[in-house]
Amino acid sequence: METFRAVVLITIAALYTASRSTSASCVEFCTGQRNGNYQHCSDCNQYVACSNGIKYVMPCPSNLVWDDRKKRCEWTSRTCGTVKPPTTTTKPTSTQYSVVCVESCTGKRNGNYQHCSDCHQYVACSNEIKYIMPCPSNLVWDDVKKRCEWTSRTCGIVKPPTTTTKPTSTKSPVVCVESCTGKRNGNYQHCSDCHQYVACSNEIKYVMPCPSNLVWDDVKKRCEWTSRTCGTVKPPTTTTKPTSTIYPGCVESCSGQRNGNYQHCSECNQYVACSNGIKYVMPCPSNLVWDDVKKRCEWTSPTCGTTKLPGTNTSLATTFIPGCVQSCAGQPDGNYQHCSDCQQYVACSNGYKYNMPCPSNLVWDDMKKRCEWASQTCGGPR
Repeated sequence: METFRAVVLITIAALYTASRSTSASCVEFCTGQRNGNYQHCSDCNQYVACSNGIKYVMPCPSNLVWDDRKKRCEWTSRTCGTVKPPTTTTKPTSTQYSVVCVESCTGKRNGNYQHCSDCHQYVACSNEIKYIMPCPSNLVWDDVKKRCEWTSRTCGIVKPPTTTTKPTSTKSPVVCVESCTGKRNGNYQHCSDCHQYVACSNEIKYVMPCPSNLVWDDVKKRCEWTSRTCGTVKPPTTTTKPTSTIYPGCVESCSGQRNGNYQHCSECNQYVACSNGIKYVMPCPSNLVWDDVKKRCEWTSPTCGTTKLPGTNTSLATTFIPGCVQSCAGQPDGNYQHCSDCQQYVACSNGYKYNMPCPSNLVWDDMKKRCEWASQTCGGPR
């Protein structure tokens, strides 16, 4: 009898361990890890996203579990727990929307809303900017539950809008991207809208808008006034440079700031994006300048002018660090030494320059290509 009880206990323990443990290596910390998604060490319904050494814990939607071999959330997983999928896999019906979908985020609160033409996508509004986000695993958006599901009470299979304001119907000589599966990280031609482009990251598709009604040029890999691969818009007739006034309400630090976009304190061709207290310096395309009244990049701005550093601002670092990168034009994608701040580094992507912060007061070491407590290529805390 005792032998039988021992066998039962061992079997139960083995089954529990198999349902929770992973056959793949999980990730506790992102320090030294490559950018990407990894197995969570204690929760199969979550996964770890590593970005520049920073760890983000992300949820799997609809009670799915993480499969570290497929690198995505699934109903069954070979590396973590398993949940029972729905008994029916019937496609959603063609019922029309019972809620109001969102065409524009102007005046909308931050949040997620019904897409107007695609049930497999939804609209994320952030600071009145519209982002089109995909539902994973062919799920559809349910605007009552405010999440992607297998069945939806608010969306089905609908036709796209009959009226559009797209640019001229110049056909693209390049291949556009419908899905990011198997694609390298990068930006690609949108298949139906020249005012948008597709950003692929870890095989996830994000539809991004071009600012100021520009159109995507897949040769230059950026938004322009004219494009050789998509439509064309007419640029402004006046090209007068803005005045040299620097906006007094600029933002040096995002600590305590609400999420949103703000005036840069020394560069009119850039602006500051604050997200969860972290500061990101973002470029304006095509030599546009930031207008802090309209909260977007424009040809002329009443809040900023030339890119010359204000003479009265002594808080900006002016020390030039050897081997640093001031511009990403012609640079291969990668991370480089910042020219004036050891606690930041420069990330180059498709010719665009992004100033990225080192976490926890670390400093950039350009030999190790990561943030450290001590650096051989730049000064900082020890």
